[in-house]
Amino acid sequence: MSKNAAKRRADQDAAKELVSPLELPELSEEQQKLRAEIAVDAATQKIMQPIYTARREAVKSLPRFWGTALSQHAQLAVYMAGQDDMKALSYLSDLWVEYDQVEPRAFTIVFEFADNPYFTDKVLKKEFKYTPPDGTPAPGTNVDVNGVSDAQEAFEWESHITPQAIKINWKDDAHNLTKLSPRILNPEDPNDVEELGSFFNWFEHGPDTNELGPTIVQDVFPQALRYYRGEGEFGRQMVDSDEEMDSEDDDEDDDEDDEDEIDLEQPRKKVKRS
Repeated sequence: MSKNAAKRRADQDAAKELVSPLELPELSEEQQKLRAEIAVDAATQKIMQPIYTARREAVKSLPRFWGTALSQHAQLAVYMAGQDDMKALSYLSDLWVEYDQVEPRAFTIVFEFADNPYFTDKVLKKEFKYTPPDGTPAPGTNVDVNGVSDAQEAFEWESHITPQAIKINWKDDAHNLTKLSPRILNPEDPNDVEELGSFFNWFEHGPDTNELGPTIVQDVFPQALRYYRGEGEFGRQMVDSDEEMDSEDDDEDDDEDDEDEIDLEQPRKKVKRS
């Protein structure tokens, strides 16, 4: 048997190992849509990776790029409002997202810092670890033609992802931001974070109750240049502008309501009582 014939035979045998779409259990329209969305998201990640890599190098020449981009997001800005937090984030030299190879919706956000007066760490990571519960289909089970498995279809963020905590090596207590500005918990529910305190508490504690991780990965990282320029979809300027428009609309509605109230009350004045 020639090498080419042997290769064709091997390819045919390998193809038989793959699950044909016709052999899969019949999927509902909702399942088909979900699997299609998973496949599109995975493909988008691969397509965008070289673009993000090129951007990674290009923005190094822009001063305080990542600290500015993060602070321009309206939601994140609330948790980075402390003056010391902003000073520490001014040393942020790079931000990168590493996606889990088994489940791409799990990720690690990598923060790289220049030398700074706050901590000795060059890198701080926030990992959102893929931890599927018992009973979840094994990775690679029933992979369809788009590369989507039963395990990926069964994925649920709340039950399949566990945010991890790390220890930050602070240089001294005077610069220990999490000690100076600790979290405030609900006394009746220790899992309820009433105030995050310093943004760096997010690294030192596991739970991400305010969903800062998904916000960074889904909003800021893909649109980093736009947020740096203050033009991001959920940027502070955009939100302030929307709030001003809403306020103007509310004022107009109030004026109209006042007029309506006058119109409704006028007939009552005409009623004569004996």
